[in-house]
Amino acid sequence: MKTVTENQLFGNPDWVQEVLNTSNTGLWSICVDTGTGVGRMYASDMMLQLLGLDDHPAAEECYSHWFSRIDAKAMDYVETSVAKMLETGQFSEVQYLWHHPKWGDIYIRCGGKVYRREGNEIELRGYHQNISELEQLKEENLQKKQQLIEVEKEKNRYNSLFESVMCGIVQYRLAENDNVVFKNANHEAIRILGYEREEFWSRKEWHFPSLVASYDREQVFKEVSGLQNVGDKSHFEYRLLRKDGTPCWIIGCVEMILDVDGETVFQSVFLDIDDSKKAEIENAMLAEKVQASNELLRIALEHTKASEIYYYPGKRLVIVPERTQVRYRCKARYENMPHSLIDDFVDPISRDACMEMYRRIHEGEKTASCEMKTQDSADWNRTTLSTVTVKDGKPVFVVGIVEDITNEKNIELENVQLHAIHDYIMNNDYDLMSIGDLNKSQYSMRFSDDVDKRGMPLSGNLFEGHSEFIEKFVHPDERRRISEECDLHRLMKNLDGVGGSYSFYYRSTDDQPRFKEGKISYFNGFRDRLLLTVRDVHEMRLKEERIRQTLTDALMVAEKANNAKSDFLSKMSHDMRTPMNGIIGLAMIAEKYRHDPDRMKEYFSKITVASHHLLGLINDVLDMSKIDSGKIVLVSERFNLVSLLKDVVDIVMPDLKSRQHAVRMSVASDVHERVEGDQLRLQQVFMNILSNAVKFTPAGGHIGIDVSESPSTFAGYGCYRLVFSDDGIGMSKEYLKKIFVPFEREDNSMTSKISGTGLGMPISKAIVEMMNGSFDVESERGVGSTFTITVHLKHQPVDSGMDTGFLRGQPVLVVDDDAERGRITVAMLNGLGVVTKQIGSAREALGRIVDADESDHPYYAVLMNGGIVDMEASEFARRVRLREKHAVRLVLCSDNPDGIARVPEVDAVIAWPLGTEKLVSILTALNREPENASDASMRTDFTGKRILLVEDNELNLEIAAEILKMTEAMVETAEDGAEAVAKVEKSPEGYYDMVLMDIQMPVMDGYVATHHIRELPRNDVLTLPIVAMTANAFPEDIKKAIDAGMNEHIAKPIDLSVLYQVLNRWLK
Repeated sequence: MKTVTENQLFGNPDWVQEVLNTSNTGLWSICVDTGTGVGRMYASDMMLQLLGLDDHPAAEECYSHWFSRIDAKAMDYVETSVAKMLETGQFSEVQYLWHHPKWGDIYIRCGGKVYRREGNEIELRGYHQNISELEQLKEENLQKKQQLIEVEKEKNRYNSLFESVMCGIVQYRLAENDNVVFKNANHEAIRILGYEREEFWSRKEWHFPSLVASYDREQVFKEVSGLQNVGDKSHFEYRLLRKDGTPCWIIGCVEMILDVDGETVFQSVFLDIDDSKKAEIENAMLAEKVQASNELLRIALEHTKASEIYYYPGKRLVIVPERTQVRYRCKARYENMPHSLIDDFVDPISRDACMEMYRRIHEGEKTASCEMKTQDSADWNRTTLSTVTVKDGKPVFVVGIVEDITNEKNIELENVQLHAIHDYIMNNDYDLMSIGDLNKSQYSMRFSDDVDKRGMPLSGNLFEGHSEFIEKFVHPDERRRISEECDLHRLMKNLDGVGGSYSFYYRSTDDQPRFKEGKISYFNGFRDRLLLTVRDVHEMRLKEERIRQTLTDALMVAEKANNAKSDFLSKMSHDMRTPMNGIIGLAMIAEKYRHDPDRMKEYFSKITVASHHLLGLINDVLDMSKIDSGKIVLVSERFNLVSLLKDVVDIVMPDLKSRQHAVRMSVASDVHERVEGDQLRLQQVFMNILSNAVKFTPAGGHIGIDVSESPSTFAGYGCYRLVFSDDGIGMSKEYLKKIFVPFEREDNSMTSKISGTGLGMPISKAIVEMMNGSFDVESERGVGSTFTITVHLKHQPVDSGMDTGFLRGQPVLVVDDDAERGRITVAMLNGLGVVTKQIGSAREALGRIVDADESDHPYYAVLMNGGIVDMEASEFARRVRLREKHAVRLVLCSDNPDGIARVPEVDAVIAWPLGTEKLVSILTALNREPENASDASMRTDFTGKRILLVEDNELNLEIAAEILKMTEAMVETAEDGAEAVAKVEKSPEGYYDMVLMDIQMPVMDGYVATHHIRELPRNDVLTLPIVAMTANAFPEDIKKAIDAGMNEHIAKPIDLSVLYQVLNRWLK
């Protein structure tokens, strides 16, 4: 029972009403007829205010007003809560979004319960409270919490950055007696000072003289002391002292700041430049290196579509190389740049773009480019300027790459013309046309035959027709906009402002809405007559979107290609400068020690290594250039695939031996060895792979080569699978993803000291793919790598010219404890009709040989693995010879035949894998001549032989002549092809024993000269050896020389061993 006080407090309606109003809370009573679903709402004054109503409406209208403005997303939630309240009769509360007619969206907390039930009518009573401010406060709290999280993240990122940056950062204050107190220091700063972290922070104060070298202390102290206010800053370069007392050059800046504690401190940010300072002497050679790199850039660009120019901003001077002058028909130099170039060369439509490009370079941008049209010509080019040297913040030397883009511009112009034709056709393809008479307020309308008229009158009142047109043809979502946009008064104003024509766009009322364009204009210039045309622009709109996307994609591709080109030139410049630096530097050092023969020999040896590396890099770059431009043409010639592989192994054998690598080569028995294809390009691929295997496999490693063949999808071809494997250092998964990207090399401690250009794998992959093949790589760091090449090669005709009839039915014993290799050998011999038996033990084989010999059915030949474990090869051969009655042919098989000591009792030594052709050749030779014949040593003295040396370059002529004099041969010279032809023609028959012919020469090149010599009316020129000696060293160059009538090819720079081999072959 309530007390009097309680009745006085809570029974006072005015007091309760004041509390409700203050808390934005209204009271309501809702009566719902469950039979009809009709609801009535009775609301307090505060409730009406919360509902946005100015006075008391009818109860049904009040209920409908409240219910219709509940947010659609909250409707299910509200209805569920009301249903629960009706079902349980208990108090229920709900929060939802409500659309207030004056305030917009507000958040409502609403609660109530069933008050009474009478028949079909249920009465609910409750409250309605505006809690938008609470919701807003909650949202602000959430945002502040998120901001605190972001601040914490930012703090962590700063700390991480502070510790991870590659520069030293310290914060300190100056104490008394020239002492320094460090407040903060990152890892790099402590490292530069030469301390461990714990040791560094264990010291509380540091004596200033102990941190700075004596010769820099006064200046440094003066600079620091001069900083008086927060924000003062000073830059420095001096030598600090490490823990061990050694000086270390650093560069950076010091600034007075407020630290996180609000204390004024000095903050120094500095870099360790000790190594670069000590290398300043080497920087004196920078100009020569730049000159050399420019020459190399010119050589590389000769095989591309790009040309170069050189700009000196300080002198306002452009130098144009001859190649660029010829291509673009311009002058050799332009002064007063860029005005002189623009006046002489640039078409007026491109002059602003050209001026802007040079302005950007002068203002310090690293690169700038523009497209420009040539004056009095239809030619276009794209010029890209790149700053190479900067001094005092200003560009000093700039390189420009000029590309011919005439074809691109012509295509662009054609596209513009096509678009104009397309627009003309679309402008004459209307859905409807209508003329409106403003004076008579009448219109007349005509539709195209294929347009649905939708019951639209073809004539009538202008204003009624306007409304009806919008209703019938304009999509509901756009009717209001079009009504406003095409309002007559507004329309007339727009027509006067845009030259008597106005266009608008909308979507149609079709089942699948289409884009339409309406155009309103004065008809024949009469201001009281309006012409309306409507056309379907749906396809055009879609096409415009597609074109826009295509242009966007094309722009991305072009930017990517431009970045790739810049990256290529950057890496090419870097990799060429490295060996060139070595050559120039060693040459300078050698000059200093020219009286010390031992040092001179060492330096010249290193110069040779660097020169070969630079030559390999140039060849690889030119190969990549030819591949990119599609200029590499594969040739087809007959060769033996297995022999080619063996030749490549022989080439790298010295390196294999020096690193004590074991090489295993396995060829499946069903492999067709004789094929047709580009032998030199395949050799290049094999050399790249094997050279890498040798370089990246530690000493004592294992390298395997497996060759197999499967049917090809091309008739008359075989699908050859060559697998090169090693147990070398392997590659990381990250590097495998970019192994075929030019100039990419794995960057780690195991590879950093191994030379290479990073072009071998991209070139090899490109060559293999040109042969319709594939190149796959698998590798694991520390385990090894496997390179798998699949290539389709044409089989040579079945008649190989080998006479194997004498082998048919002959018994041959194979002695090999390697079961798989023995099986392959047996299968190969069985294919030749040989009766073959395999034995895995030398001792067992001896018994078989003796038994066969005593039964007068001796073995025709015995093939023995030189590495069989149960008996030395020499002992086995000696025992066979002691017991035999009939001479048996003993053939020793080995992975390294050159490394086996001479065994007199053995008839022949052959390398694994055997190969059908090689095996038949050996057995045929033994059938004719059982004894071995040793090769004669290579001849080096060619006294009495006369050589005509044809070379136009004076330095190259001098070098070649001196090298040839080392052979004791007589040397005569000619400076071009015409002089060489004249000398041969005037000489007696047989006067010259050989002609060494350069290719690129003035007056007459080497190809033409060779043709003329061969055509001379004399007998000796048909057999006279003519050898190309040229820098044209690509496989196609070699083939071109042979096709021109030359006997052989020697590539420059001259390899002395190759020269001796050629002289031995042709000078008998």
